[in-house]
Amino acid sequence: MSHEPTQPERSQHRDDRGRRRRAGLWSIALTVLIGLVVAASVVVVQVRHDRDVATADRAARLAAVELGLVRAATGRELAVAGVGRPRQLQAVAVKRLSSVPVAPPVTAYAAEHSQAYRDVVQEREDLASSLRGLALVAKDGVPLDALLDAADAALAVRPTSLAPVGLQRDGAALRATVVVGMRDVLARFRAVDVPEGHEKVARAVEGALEHVITEAEALAARLDSGSGGSFAYAEQYEAAQQAVDDERTRMTGDLQEAVNAVVGNDSGVVPSPRPTPSTSARPDDPGQDV
Repeated sequence: MSHEPTQPERSQHRDDRGRRRRAGLWSIALTVLIGLVVAASVVVVQVRHDRDVATADRAARLAAVELGLVRAATGRELAVAGVGRPRQLQAVAVKRLSSVPVAPPVTAYAAEHSQAYRDVVQEREDLASSLRGLALVAKDGVPLDALLDAADAALAVRPTSLAPVGLQRDGAALRATVVVGMRDVLARFRAVDVPEGHEKVARAVEGALEHVITEAEALAARLDSGSGGSFAYAEQYEAAQQAVDDERTRMTGDLQEAVNAVVGNDSGVVPSPRPTPSTSARPDDPGQDV
């Protein structure tokens, strides 16, 4: 036998359905509201990101101008220093390395998404790296440059300029001038440090100087015995000078390459003329005798 709902029961049922309907509407409204809040938050975050990227772009443009000024000043100073002078090049590189502007601080998002910022950071790193490279190459070149200068100075002393004038009855004067003088030249040259890997050029210069000393001593002995004679040294000096020139060419090439890395291949920074004694020190006559 079925139970017919009473009036109160029917009213209660309608109230339950109404509450469920209202609860569903509130749930939908809350979901929509949450969605709107999330969407608004995303928009706010994106606006902030866009603002950060724009700020990074502006900072990058200013940094690029600063880098350009530093690079231009570096190029001018390197041109004045000259590629053939490692000590001066090292000083410029160290000085300018400390003046390279740091990358401006920006947010992590901006640093990742600003192409201009990434470009200027890379440009800064390239400039700093090339200056460090130049400083190292120049530093290695300083002792070699000192050795080559000493070699030029030693080879500039010609035995003929030390030899006694006039007829010699014995070898005493020759020993007191050429032998003593060339031994002093050799001693001064040997007092200069020889960088590792450059022993060959040092031996070439020492060999030329020792040749003169040996031949002068032999000539002095012949004079003591009443004989005469002479000796030549041009061949040995020319070979030694060529070894020095070749070594300087290699050093200058390494420095030029390092300079080009800083300011570019078309920088106009070229090997500067060095007033070395070698230009006037070579014997005028390949067969010149003492």
